[in-house]
Amino acid sequence: MRKFLSNSFIVFIFLLITTLSFFTFFSFKTIEKTYPVYAKYLTRLDINEVIKKNKNFYIKMYGDYFNRKDVATSIINASLDFNIPVNLCFALGLAESNLNDKTKPNYNKNGTFDYGIFRLNNKTYPDVKTLSKLDNNVQQGILHLQDEYKKYSSYDVAIMTYNSGSINNIGKISIQHLNRVLGYEKALDEWFNNQYWSSFNRGFN
Repeated sequence: MRKFLSNSFIVFIFLLITTLSFFTFFSFKTIEKTYPVYAKYLTRLDINEVIKKNKNFYIKMYGDYFNRKDVATSIINASLDFNIPVNLCFALGLAESNLNDKTKPNYNKNGTFDYGIFRLNNKTYPDVKTLSKLDNNVQQGILHLQDEYKKYSSYDVAIMTYNSGSINNIGKISIQHLNRVLGYEKALDEWFNNQYWSSFNRGFN
């Protein structure tokens, strides 16, 4: 009899835990749907995954925001192709050229110059005619950022070496550049979250 009670008690506890777990899960899912902005803040990787699922929608959204659908298309496609955070790429383009593919080259003290949205250096990338074109410049710039990230496993260091050309050349200017890029990225992440959850509530995601 005692053994039977003991087994019954164990079963009772198991059922109680299972029931409580179900209601806890159900409550969280309900809160997530009703108040999604409090349930999940989309980070770098989250944002990339969201964009992948509905790329054309987000190309239009970024294109409208920057008033440059061609730039939005190029950056989003390259970012996803090379698996680099989309907003970090937009932020780098903003810091480098304000996303202006018609901007004049920036001449350096060593006699080289940087060109295009992602300010490719003509010494490293001498095919200026080809790489001045929007898609080519964007793809090469983001690929270069990916290469730097693979070297150092840090986007912060990758952004600074993208600016300085070498980890040995990192200094005050590179750090300021990093802070500017991260500032742009943070603002874009906030904007994206607001847009995403608004469209989520309207049933677009």
